[in-house]
Amino acid sequence: MVFAGLHAGQPPLDDVRVRQALLHAVDRKAILDNIMEGSAGPARGVLAPGVFGYKDMQLERLYPFDRARAKALLGQAGWMPGPDGVMTKGGQRLSLSWLAARGRYPKDGEITEAIQAMFKEVGVEAKVQILEWAAVFQQVRGATLNHHMFTLGWVTSNADADYSLYALFHSKQVPPTGWNTSRYANPKVDALVEQARRSLNQTEREKLYGEVQDIIAKEMVWIPVYTTKEIIAARAAVKGFNIHPVEYNLALWKTWLEK
Repeated sequence: MVFAGLHAGQPPLDDVRVRQALLHAVDRKAILDNIMEGSAGPARGVLAPGVFGYKDMQLERLYPFDRARAKALLGQAGWMPGPDGVMTKGGQRLSLSWLAARGRYPKDGEITEAIQAMFKEVGVEAKVQILEWAAVFQQVRGATLNHHMFTLGWVTSNADADYSLYALFHSKQVPPTGWNTSRYANPKVDALVEQARRSLNQTEREKLYGEVQDIIAKEMVWIPVYTTKEIIAARAAVKGFNIHPVEYNLALWKTWLEK
């Protein structure tokens, strides 16, 4: 899963209407069709399909590409068009700083430029700072993040929702402690995740994780861009090779070569 993270603890992105407007401003289908060209799948939530507890968060329905809706939400949040087309509020321009690396994820540079242009169409200025991946990682995981946005990817390495929902959205996991890089905090989400962690009933856990994703869907702190597709080739003589659902793992212990 590759996404543009939104710093929910920093104005103006602490206003959910501004975050929702950004999601409406991005044509994710155009990115998949014209930039990824079939090499990636749609991101329909904050978990990838195949992960236990995954729920289709209906992002296409909740946040369809709709510039008019994006502008309306910004207007509700008090932002009005300025003389150069960039929204303003109280003399402040709606200008977002975006931290990214180039070449860390497939087509990430082209995608960043595309989203930057899409933001401009609704009056949002995005100033992108390109750094080496190590520098991006250090800042995003630091105690203080001085950027509004950042590009990251995430893999649920054990294929269980807890691995992602706790690490990415529980308030105790805000850096430098954990991976809640959006600095998101919702007591209800915390309580549901903790309840699911205590439960030994898989049906109950799945229900609780679904509730968590329902809340996150309304308060989005990510712009999910795409899920990766792994392309693996093997000769005909390779037998017993099974593709593991987690991209970091190649299950080779039952693999053998036919002579």
